Amino acid sequence: MITSRASGPAGDTVVSRHVFTSEVPTPGSETARMTLYVYGNPNGKSPGLQHRAEVVVDRFAFLP
Repeated sequence: MITSRASGPAGDTVVSRHVFTSEVPTPGSETARMTLYVYGNPNGKSPGLQHRAEVVVDRFAFLP
């Protein structure tokens, strides 16, 4: 899995990388679900989402 910014200086867009090697489920009746969470200020004064947000899934594959 690679998480990256949509824009920024060249070569500085990757936020994190991870290869899942344990607890990978066996094939069955899988469903993929994704949720975008907006995290707010811990003191409860969060202004919420100020601008439109977009999530682009470039590729997704389940390879048992």
